[in-house]
Amino acid sequence: MSSEQKAAEKSVFDPVVMAAVKSLVRASFISDAALISMPQTYPDGTGVGIRVDPAPGGYAVSDFAFGYRQAENYGAERSYAKHAAKLAEQCHAEYAAGHQLRILARPEQLSGAIKLIAAVSREAVYKTFASAPDWDDTELAADLFQRLVGLFGTDHVFAKASKTGASSVQWRVAAKVTIDDRDVIFDAVSPHHASVFSASSKFNDIARLEEKTVSVAVVENKEAMGKWLPLLSQTAIVIEENASDDTLRRLVGTAA
Repeated sequence: MSSEQKAAEKSVFDPVVMAAVKSLVRASFISDAALISMPQTYPDGTGVGIRVDPAPGGYAVSDFAFGYRQAENYGAERSYAKHAAKLAEQCHAEYAAGHQLRILARPEQLSGAIKLIAAVSREAVYKTFASAPDWDDTELAADLFQRLVGLFGTDHVFAKASKTGASSVQWRVAAKVTIDDRDVIFDAVSPHHASVFSASSKFNDIARLEEKTVSVAVVENKEAMGKWLPLLSQTAIVIEENASDDTLRRLVGTAA
């Protein structure tokens, strides 16, 4: 056996590789139903979940309303329902009772049906997040932009800029500072679930990029953010609008 054949054989049976492959898709069983954790993720990093139940002539495959619950956490149920129903119709699935994306599959169609529902559920959530209303305060964003320009110059600061996340969704932010091909993004956030939902979604998606990007949430008052502050802090550095120039310089410096 040649060295190439030996290397190929080793790679196929490498226990580390096999363990990694098995970890990408996991399944558990409750009675006759299978619950499958897929490698795709929602914007917050949670894995897409699929449920498979026996049905006449084959199987019923659904996302078990996991996509809906993602949107529900941020008060975006109506927007999600609109996107999910439209996507389901396009791929001959259904947005069924209980807010589940669902399709019936014959045994030979099962693998494709699982992949389809996982993709649709994920896409519906991403479309919901991307279409969330822009809640940033115009005056706050304008003041922030002027301060950043004063500190870093017009060649490095961009107002109402866009940044593409790991999902390929293009997010709009209040301002972006680019230094040596590194970005620091700033977005104004208010103590409202839709504002936090929108900001957290974009920050989390951008954080999953291979390139280093610093995300900064600018709020009027941290105390006023209440229960939303810990959630926002998971995905961005949170500062108040009256943060010092030294603080802004330090934040931009961390991206260098």
